[in-house]
Amino acid sequence: MHLDVGATGDSRYRFLEPVRQFAQQRLMELGDASVNRVRAAHAATYLALAEAAADKDSGPEQAQSLHALGRDYDNLRAALAFLRRQPDGTSAALRLCVALQNYWFYSRRERDSLEVLVELTSRNAAADPALFGRATSLLANCFAYDHKHEAAWEAHSRALELADVAGDQTLRSLALSGLALSSAALGAEPFAVARLADGAVAAARQSGDSETLGRALMRRALSWNRSHPVSSRAAGDSENMFVDFEASTHAFNQAGNWRMLVLALTNWAATENAEGRAVDSTANLERALAIATDLGDQPAVAWVTGVLGEEARCRGDHDRAFEFLRRSIGMFYRMHATIDILGPMTEQAVCLTALGAPRQAALLRGVVARLLAGHDSTLRVISNHEGYEANEHEVQAALGDDEYRIAFDEGFRLTLRQAVELVEKFELSPRSDT
Repeated sequence: MHLDVGATGDSRYRFLEPVRQFAQQRLMELGDASVNRVRAAHAATYLALAEAAADKDSGPEQAQSLHALGRDYDNLRAALAFLRRQPDGTSAALRLCVALQNYWFYSRRERDSLEVLVELTSRNAAADPALFGRATSLLANCFAYDHKHEAAWEAHSRALELADVAGDQTLRSLALSGLALSSAALGAEPFAVARLADGAVAAARQSGDSETLGRALMRRALSWNRSHPVSSRAAGDSENMFVDFEASTHAFNQAGNWRMLVLALTNWAATENAEGRAVDSTANLERALAIATDLGDQPAVAWVTGVLGEEARCRGDHDRAFEFLRRSIGMFYRMHATIDILGPMTEQAVCLTALGAPRQAALLRGVVARLLAGHDSTLRVISNHEGYEANEHEVQAALGDDEYRIAFDEGFRLTLRQAVELVEKFELSPRSDT
């Protein structure tokens, strides 16, 4: 036996590799029936562990429960692989997927779930429409995270059908709010988006669940923002959106879901930045960063750091913005969170232009174009897409068309590693192009 001590001080024993291989060999010698009994018991044990951890996802033990799932992730994956192969294992496999959903998203492993969810949710849902609906909603969120908005819309629609069959208001709210976001991303009429989002809030209120209400309010604010271009808004148009953001933070605080609170605070702040209200966003970002740091949620820390860079840029503090954005890009790269790099990378291009480094801005624009080419998405995946589009004209004007194209093409050919190394090596003084 070997004693492993975890990062939080907890410890456990594990078999040395030769002992583990010997035990596995002896198990195989007992025959298929014995092996299946052991694997079934193993799967049942880890399903129970995952569901017990999921019960703590929204409370003060959230960080510890996610840490526990991370330590046993290989066992959980083995349990899921076994269950999905069993003729009668669909329900247990779906339960395990639903129990793991927060872990998948918070640890940026949601793509681990995509293939298994596509397969499992295609099976007969009649026996348990509520369970299938929750798994289908999870699948929709995975598609949305990867900016596959048409696939997300279809999955949310299916989840809504199952919610109505099951009479599940929580699931109905999740499906409607997901449809609102997907519809906004696909360019639907603002009235149609608003009707879906309003329906989600109404269903959440009927569910009586604070976390569901917080999610519906946050998503209503986000869907309104995405369906109303900033350039077309009149003064005062956005006030209801900010009311929803604030109300969502109260709901998540009441539910005790600190990670969702970070999400709401940061989305609220990012939207304020885009609206020209960066001075109002600082307190929310500082609070979000403190919570994310206390939780040890590194993806959230990286994201909030990037939005702090955006906030500094919007206030005209480009040196401070440059450092925050560089830090965020590096953190996301080390977590292999490629799609998450897009936000701070585009902000850094805008920042570099303001700092008098248009060639380096053009290089980053080429990197961003290559990253976007790997997804069925457009510039609208970027929160500041209107400002980023306008930035292209600034960079072209500063460099001239030919030099801009040369630098852009050079950036397009860079690997992500080369691009990140380039960002980390940038040494700038204001108004100097090095």
